[in-house]
Amino acid sequence: RAMPVLLPLLQESELFCLSDIIEALGDIGDPAATKPLNKMLEYAIIKQDYGFENDIIIALGKIGDPDSLGPLTHYLKSRIDYSAELQNAVQAVCKILNEMLKEDSYRNFVSDSIIRGTGIVRQI
Repeated sequence: RAMPVLLPLLQESELFCLSDIIEALGDIGDPAATKPLNKMLEYAIIKQDYGFENDIIIALGKIGDPDSLGPLTHYLKSRIDYSAELQNAVQAVCKILNEMLKEDSYRNFVSDSIIRGTGIVRQI
């Protein structure tokens, strides 16, 4: 019930409670929040406007949608020098991959991704 109210509020960058909204979306865990949160994370990377990225990363990890792997990996590449945010991003990626491993249809995809991801980590 809260999703239709909370999602449009993400567009209001002036809100002082944006962090609380992002946290609530993560706690709800609805994958419908993945796309807007991914967009916010990508915006933070492009504009180097790192205000809420840690909140977004934690929320994406709680939601656990595989669609956030790309933005989270992009974030890792852009911010390798920040340890707290890096740790949360890695935890979010690991949580998503662990959930995917539980499903047979994703097993091969995850195995291939881990092999490719190892190369990405070495590049970072």
